[in-house]
Amino acid sequence: MDARQHRPRKTPYALFEACPSELYWGLLACAAAIYVARCLQFNFLADDAFISFRYARNLSRGLGFVFNPGERVEGYTNFLLVVLLAGVNRLGVDIVTAGRICSVAAGIVMVFLTATLVRRIMPGKPWVNIGAAFLVAMNPFVATWGASGLETTMFGALLLLMLNAFVGADMTAPRFARASAYALLLGATRPEGVALYLVLVATLFARKQDAERARSLVLMFPGALLYLLVGGSYFWWRWQYFGALLPNTYSAKSPFSVDQLLLGTAYVAGFVVNPFVVLSIPFAWHGVNAVRKRSPAVLVLFGVLILIVIGEGGDGLPMYRFLVPAVPLLSALTAAGIAMFCNDRGFSARFPTIATASLLVLSLFPLHDAQYLLYRYQRDYEIPRWSAAGTALGRALPPDALVAAVPIGALGWYSDLRMLDMVGLTDPVIARSPVDPAVKWAGHQKHNGAYVVSRRPAAILLGNILVTDSPAAPHEPLPQINPFFLAREGDVVDQPDFGTNYRPATLGVGNSWFLHYYQRRDIEGK
Repeated sequence: MDARQHRPRKTPYALFEACPSELYWGLLACAAAIYVARCLQFNFLADDAFISFRYARNLSRGLGFVFNPGERVEGYTNFLLVVLLAGVNRLGVDIVTAGRICSVAAGIVMVFLTATLVRRIMPGKPWVNIGAAFLVAMNPFVATWGASGLETTMFGALLLLMLNAFVGADMTAPRFARASAYALLLGATRPEGVALYLVLVATLFARKQDAERARSLVLMFPGALLYLLVGGSYFWWRWQYFGALLPNTYSAKSPFSVDQLLLGTAYVAGFVVNPFVVLSIPFAWHGVNAVRKRSPAVLVLFGVLILIVIGEGGDGLPMYRFLVPAVPLLSALTAAGIAMFCNDRGFSARFPTIATASLLVLSLFPLHDAQYLLYRYQRDYEIPRWSAAGTALGRALPPDALVAAVPIGALGWYSDLRMLDMVGLTDPVIARSPVDPAVKWAGHQKHNGAYVVSRRPAAILLGNILVTDSPAAPHEPLPQINPFFLAREGDVVDQPDFGTNYRPATLGVGNSWFLHYYQRRDIEGK
């Protein structure tokens, strides 16, 4: 018999299975560099980031955790980011620049920690780690939010830190304490982190036999005590400071309902139909077999993340922000699945190379769906105009003027005027108003026109902050608003005091742009 039939099949990964550390870290550095290049390509600075920036600026000024001076409303969910930005601002660093650098840096950490996660799942296969890292680095949604100034990538990085402590080697008391410390930071970045930590603890405990559970409780005790003491102290402080159990932003969001489930399901489905996600699904499904017994926490966490996004009804911001923390987990499962295909003699040795390259190439071409078009529209059209409108209003109105608008991020940051958010993110009255099912925009389904007019703002900005290229005022009939926005703003116009007390106004904001809004009749400029 031909001896060649007994030779082990060679694969193109023989080099990487004995990968020198210099090559391994060099390839991961290349992945990180590609991620940074992708962030520069998408170059997205989110309007909501300016809300956190303004909280940080007011904290740096000594005004406390407030959006409007004197109003203690928790209109943010990213305490850790706000504190971090306030601290660097006290050192003289620009908040916007610092926020974007934090997002990019956290994304780089995500790339490296994805490789670490896969190394724990499939030890001894460095090329799998590298492949997963490149999948994260090339992902267009990670890159979009990688320089956004928000906490998205920070949350993803801390989630991976916590998960890595639960995966791989047996749990020990120091390791669980470390995981609990990461969980504290995760919960301070977004409140969902508390639920995700509890899910991982429950998964760890459920895997133990009855005889081992008592021992597990002993080794978990120091970390659990740390989490309860520090986390409980933080919770007590924010409850005393803001007077509410949950951030105001949670009240402003719609409660759990069938409509929310439908919106959330459609949101996840939109993510799934992207070609690179479609191609990754069969590999990820195959990878479940590699992960299920060794690291079930990865599967549980991935499933819980998806369910949370569906339950929240998705997101009103573009490019699948809420699903970005799940991308490293999907990438890990995909890379593990490709590795298992590599071990299958029914496939060519070149198959994993082709599959990985195909996924990376397809990542360059996200679907030009509503999410992508909204991202381009906000980046290139809306946010520059909202920023210009804020600067112009800050110059045109008295310094103590109240402005009612939605959105309030860039407008509030650049005007530095008091803001009344008409969907309630920073206002507890609107946040506790009934949900309007006619509004089909996640997170923007609450409004209260009577309350807005009763606050007598100096200016009311309708039409999603209407900035046009013409000074001709689109106020006749009163007013001409996109029906999509009219659903949440029409009750302002319906108030009797609105027509009596407000007049149309037009303000040049630079770049041949003009802001069209309503100004209170007794208000004069500076």
